[in-house]
Amino acid sequence: METTSHALREQLTQLETYLQQLRTYADRPLRELREDLGATWALERGVEVTLACGLQVCELLAADAGAASGSAETPLRRLRSAGLLTAGASIVLEAAVSELDAVKADRLTSDAHWAFGVLQPLLPALQEVAVGAAAHLAAPGPTAQRTCLEEQLAAGPVKVRQRAAAALVKLAHPDSIPALLAALSDPDATVRRWSMDALRALGPAGNRALCAVLMSPYWEVRQGAAEGLLRSAGVESVGPLCSALENSDLVVRNHATATLERLGAAAVPWLEDSLKSATQDARSHIIPILAAIGRGGAVAVLTRVAETDPAETLRRAALRALGAVSEPRAAAELLDLCREPHRPQADVATVALARMGTAAVPALCEGLQSPHLSIRRQAALLLEAAPHPNAVGPLRESLQDPSAEVRALAATALGACGDSDDVESLSELLKDRNVTVRIAAAGALGRVALREPSLSLRQALPLLRRQLPPWSFGDANLQATVRNAIQHIEAATEGLKDLPVPAGRPQLDPASLPRPAPPDARREP
Repeated sequence: METTSHALREQLTQLETYLQQLRTYADRPLRELREDLGATWALERGVEVTLACGLQVCELLAADAGAASGSAETPLRRLRSAGLLTAGASIVLEAAVSELDAVKADRLTSDAHWAFGVLQPLLPALQEVAVGAAAHLAAPGPTAQRTCLEEQLAAGPVKVRQRAAAALVKLAHPDSIPALLAALSDPDATVRRWSMDALRALGPAGNRALCAVLMSPYWEVRQGAAEGLLRSAGVESVGPLCSALENSDLVVRNHATATLERLGAAAVPWLEDSLKSATQDARSHIIPILAAIGRGGAVAVLTRVAETDPAETLRRAALRALGAVSEPRAAAELLDLCREPHRPQADVATVALARMGTAAVPALCEGLQSPHLSIRRQAALLLEAAPHPNAVGPLRESLQDPSAEVRALAATALGACGDSDDVESLSELLKDRNVTVRIAAAGALGRVALREPSLSLRQALPLLRRQLPPWSFGDANLQATVRNAIQHIEAATEGLKDLPVPAGRPQLDPASLPRPAPPDARREP
């Protein structure tokens, strides 16, 4: 096989020399060639010798590439079957061989007209053979063959440029980047696609070149570059990727977004700078990327946007993005934005906190201890809407909050997540001066009775009955809530009154209990 490859390289070098000489004749007018007998003879002989050399290259290429040989198949057919030669080039070469054989068999005198007619289609076909052979031999990456491919990619016919670009994909050599970048502006779409594939095959070494063509006027180039960066982009590509968020091509924007999300915290400083200079459309794309990253300063950037950005739509988008970040710090930042309830951000921040669910519970528990009433109220409100067992302790402390609204909300939340241990503290709230707090405490006792029946609930009955005055005046809502709570406690503890005495308690003998006096003894004489 090594001997065949060596012979193929020699024949290929000779073929390229012949082709270079024939191109000088192809550029001359036919009339001039007819008048020059030396040129006519050289052209005729050149066509014959070059065609014979090209066929020899095809034979060696078929043998070196291992193309299956059949008894009835010529080397051209074998190369065509193996995909090493296009159908067009194979047909042109077979036709040229037939014409040359006919001329020799009939012993006709060839002339410049015949040679010139054969030369026009023969040159690109033989050039394709040369490029295919060079691509086959370029597997180990010899510099001379790569240089030849780059030259053909820059100046060859369409088919030759296509083959050269495809061969450079297999080479994947960084030194080919300038030639491949130039080929991305080729008028032929196939050449552009193969050149893009060659750049992507370079991996991280081709990232800078891919970044340079993200704004290419050709859609297949910019989309291919964005897709290549999705696989291999590093921190050095963040700047061009941020600029690509302003691209009008949706596919490019989507790939750039996915790449920036993959880069994570390393992309945050670049994204923050882009928020200051990019268009509003691009900034709206940056906000979800920061939310997807959710770490490495992304929360702080989103918070600054939510607080200070002049565009209201971006402020709201940043708040919603903070709600999508499952980080305690994001919940704390959102809760802090509720410090001034009159601001428009407060409502959006509240919705974002509600969407965070369990991830917001630690921040809400801390918010119950905040010196700002608005934060305590908002934290209690959110825990009342979505109670959590981990919030029971802070909610119990909030029953002593100076604000009646916070006390009421905390009592309502305890009714949903508390247990029988909270009966005493909730019963104490029935003495609160604020009627809203008393209503919340009564409702919470009723809900605790439904969830966890316990005899300790009955100690709240006297305080509940005191809320029902003998006259009809009073708060109707309070009276209705108290009656429901009494009803729930009575129903829940009815079956618990006759339970056996727990083990370890002294058992009472019924005979030792005092008996009531007979009826006659109780009558007065």
